[in-house]
Amino acid sequence: MRMPEKAQNVLALVLRLAIGGLFIYSSWDKLQDPAVFAVVVSRYDMLPGRVLGFFAAVMPAAEFVAGAFLAFTPWRREAATAVCVLLAMFLIALVQALARGLDISCGCFGVDESDTGARGLVKAIVRDIALFAPALWLALRPYPPRNCEEEQEERK
Repeated sequence: MRMPEKAQNVLALVLRLAIGGLFIYSSWDKLQDPAVFAVVVSRYDMLPGRVLGFFAAVMPAAEFVAGAFLAFTPWRREAATAVCVLLAMFLIALVQALARGLDISCGCFGVDESDTGARGLVKAIVRDIALFAPALWLALRPYPPRNCEEEQEERK
């Protein structure tokens, strides 16, 4: 049974605001103190030291921009695709940390040392998979044209 288009549009709006808001929220502390976030990232032992500072500055900015664009701009599909790419990167980092038995916190919402080790990593993996599914739906679903030019292109 297919959901009516109006219901799909309402669901898409709710998901865009929720996921976009979550990405904005999760980036905020990391944007405020990239040096502390660099320490969190270094614990994953995936990146060479010379790129940690750059990564710690760029990744939260990418999270913020993707979240803001998903929630507040007409570039819904592009923003949802960016969110999917970020979530895939996060999942790779989390799964490799779990597989290697690292006793670290995920760093998903800044520096939170309260939930470290396998339990915290599994929770983060489950959360990211739960976010990936609706983000993928948002990236793949049809959207109305953003402007008259796109509408004319679709009619051809």
